[in-house]
Amino acid sequence: MQRMRMSQKIPIEVFSFFIKPFFHEQRKDQPINWKEVKNILILDTIDLLGDMVMLLGFLRILRLNAPAARITVCARPFTYGVLKNLDLIDDFIGLSLKDSFAKKKEVLGILNKQLYDLAINPRGDFRDILYMYFVNAQRKISHTRTGGGFLLTDPLPADYSDPYSHAIEDRIYILDKLGCKYDDIDKYPILKLDSKGQDYVKEYFASYPLQGKIIVGVHPGASGKVREWLYYGELLKKIQEEYENIFFVIFSGPGDKVCVDNARRYLQREYIIVNESIENYIKLVGFCDCFISNDSGAAHIAAAYGIPTIDIFTNNLICWWGPYNYNDKTICIGKDLPCKPCYRSDKCKEKTLECNKSISVEEVFTEFADMLNKIKGKNNDV
Repeated sequence: MQRMRMSQKIPIEVFSFFIKPFFHEQRKDQPINWKEVKNILILDTIDLLGDMVMLLGFLRILRLNAPAARITVCARPFTYGVLKNLDLIDDFIGLSLKDSFAKKKEVLGILNKQLYDLAINPRGDFRDILYMYFVNAQRKISHTRTGGGFLLTDPLPADYSDPYSHAIEDRIYILDKLGCKYDDIDKYPILKLDSKGQDYVKEYFASYPLQGKIIVGVHPGASGKVREWLYYGELLKKIQEEYENIFFVIFSGPGDKVCVDNARRYLQREYIIVNESIENYIKLVGFCDCFISNDSGAAHIAAAYGIPTIDIFTNNLICWWGPYNYNDKTICIGKDLPCKPCYRSDKCKEKTLECNKSISVEEVFTEFADMLNKIKGKNNDV
C-alpha cells in the first residue's frame, strides 16, 4: 500500500490531534452477514475518471456478495458516465471534494434521508472519512492510510507490506478484510459495449471511410501538463508515413485543446476528433482496434475493454496506477527516475521534464509496431 506523503501527513496529524478528543472511537468486531445487508454507500469524492474505472471490480465484488443490497455511489459527477450503463449500482449522487460547504451540506441532507448498513470509503482518504462520519450509517469502513480511524466504526489498519501494490489491490484489501468472497477475475475492470452502444458507434462513424482500416484511438491529454507527453505529433506523423491503413480517432476532454491541436497539425490524412460526453466518449473508445494514451482515464477505459493499449507514464509509477488489464494487452512505457513519483502534475519540480522528454518517439513507435503485428483491424461495415 502506498504511504502518505509527508506534505499530507503532517497537517492531517495536527488536525487530528485537535479534533480527536471530541469523537468517540468505535470498533465493531463482528463479521458482516452479507446476505442481510440492504443498503450500502460508497463515498469517494476525490477520484478521477480512471480511478472510477479501477473501482469497477470493487463494485462487482460488492454486488456479488450483497445481491439484495441497494448500492449508492457518491462521487464526482462526471464519473457517473463510467457507471451509467452497468448493473453495478442502483443510485448515484454527485459530489466533489472541491464543492462548496453549502453543496456538501445539501448532499449530506440527501444522503441522510436513508440509513445505510455500510458506508465505505475505498480510497482511505481522511477528507472523505471525515465527511462520512456525518453520514447516517450503522458501520463506517475504510483503511487508515491517511489516518482518521477514530472517525470509523471499522478502521482497517493500512497494509504497508508491499509499498508498490497497485491502487486496485489497496481497494480490494478492504473487501478482503470484510470477508468478501470472489474469483480473481472479479477484481478486474471490465467494460463491454452493449447493443445500444454498438448501434451508437456504428451511426457515429457511418460517414467515415473505415473499411479495411485499423482504428487507432489517441488521447494526448491528461490531468496535468507534466503527464502530457510532448511528442504525439511526431509519433502520429511517423505512424502515418509507415502505414497506409491507419485511421486516427483523437479523443479530447476538458483542457485538452492545446495538446490535441499540437498533435493533429502533423497529420496528413483524414482523422477525426472526438469531444463528447463522458458516456459517449467511453462508447467510442470501445470501437478502437488499439489505443495510445498518457496516464489518463482514457488508457484505463481502453484497457478495460481489452483493447491493446500503449500507456505513456511520465511522472507517476506504473506499478501503482497502470491499467489493471486482465488480458495483458497493455504496454506501459516510463522511465525509472529518482524524482518519481512526482505529484506535481502542473509543473516539473526538477525543472527538467526528464520523465517526459526521456521517452522517445522511436521507443513508442517500436512498441506500436510490435502491437500492430499482433492485431487485425476490424472489418468495419459502417
